[in-house]
Amino acid sequence: MNAVSDWNRKHEVGTPVKVRRDNGEVLETVTRSEAWHLDSGVAVIMVKGISGCYRLDRITPNTASTGKLPAASLEGPLRKESHK
Repeated sequence: MNAVSDWNRKHEVGTPVKVRRDNGEVLETVTRSEAWHLDSGVAVIMVKGISGCYRLDRITPNTASTGKLPAASLEGPLRKESHK
């Protein structure tokens, strides 16, 4: 089974995930699409807070999260908490 069909079988849209950004930063967010392959064959998915798609190999389910967010909460910007 390939990464895209495996991901889509196991995870719904709205799944809490961790994204490893290009700069090494880890962003906690949720998926906002199913995974798919680009024409180049790269597996990608869309997540809240990042414009465009992101490589699926940089996404991991956030098992520490309490669960899937309601669809209405997938719209709008990602909230960032400030730590003072």
